[in-house]
Amino acid sequence: MNLIERRSHPRIGIYHPVYYFTDHGSNPKLGSAIDLSMGGIRIKTPYSVIEGQELEIFIVIDTQVIKTKGKVVSVSRSKGKNLTARIRFAEISNPDGPYLEQYLSSVMERHKAWEK
Repeated sequence: MNLIERRSHPRIGIYHPVYYFTDHGSNPKLGSAIDLSMGGIRIKTPYSVIEGQELEIFIVIDTQVIKTKGKVVSVSRSKGKNLTARIRFAEISNPDGPYLEQYLSSVMERHKAWEK
């Protein structure tokens, strides 16, 4: 796992499945979280997303599903057919916010222990 420092929230290199909706009534689209923080997420997906687009995102962590809403900040083409999208969270549902904060803290602690 990588610890990537970004802005005011440290981003943690992780791999978790995500699914997201681009608007109400749309079918879910699948992707993979490749880094995560309390402020946002970076995902890889084979589906099209555009800068400025608002998404409803569900992040699967163990048996918990974290529900968030966010806005696509940037999109770049990855290798193959995938896109990489950086998404800034606008909202994290309650009690998912405290769960996510605890999860990220535990991952950071494990990362520090591995560095010793």
